[in-house]
Amino acid sequence: MKILKIVGGLLALLVVAGAGMMVYMGIALAPTVEIGTPTPDVALSSLDGTDLPLASLRGKVVLLDFWGST
Repeated sequence: MKILKIVGGLLALLVVAGAGMMVYMGIALAPTVEIGTPTPDVALSSLDGTDLPLASLRGKVVLLDFWGST
């Protein structure tokens, strides 16, 4: 996994930051999805707070933008 090689190079820095180690482990343990295979069954929160299962959008173009800030 290419991301593990990139993040693995930063492992010493991640160990120093406890939250960084949690991120590293989340990436290491995350399932991978190959091109052409169905995505895992996930549900996202819509803007009005209701759950929106990804499966309900099957056959439609979906753009997911994961944005985070603190």
